[in-house]
Formats: sequence, C-alpha cells, structure tokens
Amino acid sequence: MRPGQRQLLAFGVTHGGKSLLWAGSDALFLYTLIEILEISPPLAGGLFILASFCNALLDGLWGRTLSRTPTLQAGVPAIGAGAAVLACAMFALLPMLRPDAALAAGLVLVAFRCAFSLLDVPHNAVAAVLAGTHGHLAVARWRTAIGAGAALVVAATAIPLLMANAAGTGTAKWLLVALGGGALVMLAPLPWLLATVPREAMRSAAPARPGTDAARRRDLLRFCLVQMVGFAALASVGKAILHLDIAGTGVMANALLLIAALRLASIWIWPPLTARLPLSASLAVAYLATGVAVLLLPVGIGHGDIAALAVLSAYGVAVGGVILMVWSRFSELLAQLDLAADRGAAAYGYSLFTATTKIGLGLSGLMTGLWIADHAPPLNASNLSNLALIVATLCAACAALGWRGRREASHAGAPSPIPRT
Repeated sequence: MRPGQRQLLAFGVTHGGKSLLWAGSDALFLYTLIEILEISPPLAGGLFILASFCNALLDGLWGRTLSRTPTLQAGVPAIGAGAAVLACAMFALLPMLRPDAALAAGLVLVAFRCAFSLLDVPHNAVAAVLAGTHGHLAVARWRTAIGAGAALVVAATAIPLLMANAAGTGTAKWLLVALGGGALVMLAPLPWLLATVPREAMRSAAPARPGTDAARRRDLLRFCLVQMVGFAALASVGKAILHLDIAGTGVMANALLLIAALRLASIWIWPPLTARLPLSASLAVAYLATGVAVLLLPVGIGHGDIAALAVLSAYGVAVGGVILMVWSRFSELLAQLDLAADRGAAAYGYSLFTATTKIGLGLSGLMTGLWIADHAPPLNASNLSNLALIVATLCAACAALGWRGRREASHAGAPSPIPRT
C-alpha cells in the first residue's frame, strides 16, 4: 500500500472514531444526564449547551494558535493522541458518575468537548490535505459514508435505551462505555496520521477574515445563523424521542435507527426531486417538508406501528434532505468567496459554520430539557405536539430566511448542481 493510500485509510478509520464520539455525544448525552444521572431536565440542558459553547470557542482559538505558533505544530501528534484518550475516557466516564452529580457531570462534559476540539481541528486539516491529493469528491464520499455509518451504530446502541425499563440500568451504562472504547481503538492511528501532514496544512485550520466584499460576508454569516437555528430545532426531535414512554417493542424501539438509515438514503432521493431548483430554494423546500413531517409525528406515533413507520420514514428523508442541501448550499457560498485573494477565506467559512453548528446542537439539548420539564411524566406522543409545533415553526422561518432562489437563478442563469456525496 502506497503512503498516500495508507493516509487515506488512516483518515477513514480515525474519522469513524471521531464520528462515533460526536454522534454518540449529541444523541445520548442529554439522555444520560436526565435518565441515568437523574439531573433535572433544565439543568441538564444548560450543561449540554455550556459544553457546546466551550467546544465552539475552542475550535477557533485552537486553529488560530496552530496558525500563529509554528513551533507548536511539531507537538500536534502527541496533543492529538492525548486528546483522543481524554475524550474517550470522558465519554465512558459520564454514565458512571453517581446520580445527581451535576457539577461533576458538567466538568466531564466540558473536558470531553475541549478534548474533542483539540483532535477535531487538526483532523480537519488532514482532510484538506487529502482532498488536494485524492480529490474533493473522493474525500467527501469517505466522510459522508463513514459519518452515516457511525450514526447508524449510535442509533442501534439507542435501541435498548428505548426498551421498557432500560433507563438507568447497567446495560445502558455499559453500552455507552463500549462506544467510547470502540472510538478509542479507531482513533489509534491519529498520531501517525497527524505526523504525516505538512506543517503548512495546519495553518488552513485557522479562522481568518475573508478578503471579500461585505455583502458576501453577510450572506455567509446569515446562512450560518439560520442553520444554527434549524439544527437546534431538528436535533431536539431525536433527543425528545428517547424520552417518550413507549412500549419496548415495535417500530418506536428502532426509531433512531430508522431515521438514521433514511437520512443516508435521502442522499440519492433528494437530488432528482430538486434538480431544477437553485440550492437555496431546494433547502427551503427541504425545511418545509421537514416541518410538515414533524407536525405529523405525534399523530403517527400515537396510531400504531404502521403509522409510526410512515411518519418516521418521512421525517428521516426530510431531515436528510436538509442536511444534504445545507452542505451543498454552504459549499456554493464558500465558492463565492475570493479564495485567490485570501487563502484564509475557506478556513473562515468552515470555522464559522462548524462553530454555529455546535452551538445549534447545544441549543437542541436546552430545548429538549425545557420541554421535558414542562410535562409531567410519563411523556407520550401527545406531549410531543407542542415541541413539534415549535420545531415546525422554526423550520418555516429557516425556509423563509433562506429562500433566495429567484434572484440567484436570474443572476446565475441556471440552477446550481447538487453534489452527490
């Protein structure tokens, strides 16, 4: 195997480990805080978003530090190795804390998010180097397929948590520990991978102000803020499903796995449906479809397995469409920046987008915690109605704020192609 192929393989394996940590923390940490550690839902939501803010802030600071301190780059492999061990250890430690240990849980969450950032930023720099060698499409396909696979693993792990009387048992705790252990094994090649990256690549991770006109900067900032709200709304639905009091068999026990599988399938479903629309209009349509699917969730879940299967499938396909169109539209906006005049423009865009995304996912935990606190247990499908109404309203707002299809179409003369990755 040639060195370039070894790098690509090591990147794929380590991206899988990183994706397990990220998907597992986003999907299961709030559940762990509330159901296993017995922390009040509002406080759990607050801890969740605090850790997300720390992650977003450290992304920018760590990237800037690597860019401005060349001597530090030689130590990046060791830092990445230490960060991987710490992140996996904190992931496994969280469910093992004693009940009602809010302060300890908050410290573990912040330590996990900070360690994750220390390995995430240089790992993203590796992706930029590999894209230059193997092609952007090839690396994007690796990332998409591996990330979706990790989401499916996490969704399968959540099945026992949805079974009757699974909350708070040793089985639930050890499933999370197993995820952390698996991620650590997959992250083992990370130090070698980071050691093979040219030092110049680390500079691409630093956020910098793009050398473009103010209007394009505002477009990018507005897009990122709109998606922050959209991701906060959509991610709260998956977290809420984990807390519904549902019988331990049937479709609902596999709800997250079903949604994850259809999110992956939507990569092939959506492009033909929106081939004649500009990307901003396609994204608006995906948000509107998701809003409708969310409104139907409480009705379908409360009317048996067949209805639940239908609404969960529709929701999975719609959410997958949003994610696909968001990344496609972001790529389109990034391409409009003056990359030749300022090489930091792309890094600025990615830094802004990932930071706002992490804040949005943190807000989803707060939304879910407040929703749980607003209802007396047990939570059922009818209790999901008010959260569904809020999410659908936010989806409609994101669609309205992002709809600029006519102006783009008249300006560009043709719809923009959708990347099929």
